[in-house]
Amino acid sequence: MTEYQEGFNAGLQFGATWFDCPYTEFDPISAYKRRKWFDGFEAAQRKGGA
Repeated sequence: MTEYQEGFNAGLQFGATWFDCPYTEFDPISAYKRRKWFDGFEAAQRKGGA
């Protein structure tokens, strides 16, 4: 739960940067954070949030 929330918050904070810059997918750290964000976002969807 906490990990998902952290991932979701990270997505809100860094999401625009990822999607605006196509080169970030070659950055392993950005890729990891992006995956964490999607995990958190999907978890929120399943819980009936967003």
